Amino acid sequence: MAIVMEIVHRMAASDLCRRAARMLHTSVYRAGGGNALILQWSQAPTTRRNWGDALNPVLAKWLSGKRVIHSRYISKRLDDTVHMAVGSILHTLHSPNTVVWGTGFIDSRHELKAVPREVRAVRGPLTRRKLVDMGVACPEVYGDPALLVPFLYRPAVKKKRQLGVILNHMERTPGIIGRFHGSGVHLIDMNAGIRRVVDEALSCSMIASSSLHGVILADAYGIPNVWLKLSDRPVGDDFKYRDYLASAGRPSEPLQPPDHCSGRALENCILDRFDYRQAAIDLRPMVRACPFMTERALDRIMAGLDASGNHLLLHT
Repeated sequence: MAIVMEIVHRMAASDLCRRAARMLHTSVYRAGGGNALILQWSQAPTTRRNWGDALNPVLAKWLSGKRVIHSRYISKRLDDTVHMAVGSILHTLHSPNTVVWGTGFIDSRHELKAVPREVRAVRGPLTRRKLVDMGVACPEVYGDPALLVPFLYRPAVKKKRQLGVILNHMERTPGIIGRFHGSGVHLIDMNAGIRRVVDEALSCSMIASSSLHGVILADAYGIPNVWLKLSDRPVGDDFKYRDYLASAGRPSEPLQPPDHCSGRALENCILDRFDYRQAAIDLRPMVRACPFMTERALDRIMAGLDASGNHLLLHT
């Protein structure tokens, strides 16, 4: 009983801390005349440091020029606009005041908890089809906002490695990581920080990724890449991968090595089956649809897209 009561007290203290933080952030937000961007993104313990999720406040601040506050810290009694951008988090949408820009579902079986105020863009056509089937108006405007990262961070990195492998955060287990022991691949940790992940990816000539944002990162920087399927551990039924790949005009079947492959044999299997088709997506409609982008950021991005010769910014 003593242990149970201790757990209850800790939960109560944690709840009080959350309430206090929400009251403080709400007061600061109001005092600033609402001059901040309220954004919802995943802060689950298993994903909060993950590249795509951690990118949200950084990218939103650069695009908007505003301080970014997570929606969990703002009183739900306020009717201010909540934004959604990077991530497979549509099933977690909780505010009817939400404006969706580039988000998607993670699983074909998921439903909305609340109807958003407006949908400006979604990650791909499969997400749009689900929304339309639910009676939610959704334009045919596609793209993951993470594709815009090269405008924010564009380092000059020399190629040092042939093949980089990015694992979904659910696959960073001793068993799956151990399959690459003895190979020559470079394993990239998506929790290593936004810049470091980009730097390590750019040091590779090819990327095989079981992380969706590993594929998206590689597309953004023009690195040949494939969707790698090593297990069923990633959350969802592969909906998010097929959703993004459909938006990019890419094949939606993964490279799936035999379970018995490991070490150098696994590396060779990936290289032998590596079938890359360059992403073909016009990002301009998605960029124009952003509900919080400054004119300065818009002009810079549009100029870069127009100058690239391809509407998806490619550079190596």
